[in-house]
Amino acid sequence: MGAIVLAAGLFMALTRMYAQFIHPRPRNPYRQVERVQLERRPAEPDLGRFPNLLGHGVLFGLITIGGRKLLRLRLTDRPSKSESA
Repeated sequence: MGAIVLAAGLFMALTRMYAQFIHPRPRNPYRQVERVQLERRPAEPDLGRFPNLLGHGVLFGLITIGGRKLLRLRLTDRPSKSESA
């Protein structure tokens, strides 16, 4: 527990030291307008990306099942020979 507190304190001290040497750049109002326009999202969801989501879900499932089969991982323990007799 003491090591975590020490690491957190050290991190905070280094962050404060680093922040003293950083000079923030003045904001350019034209760049800020461009950034806001790029970050603007449409009001409705993009249904054209739904098949992409399904494809990623299927791929994740196949990789998970393949990994379990390849590595022979089990969700439950196999009963030992002494318990089955």
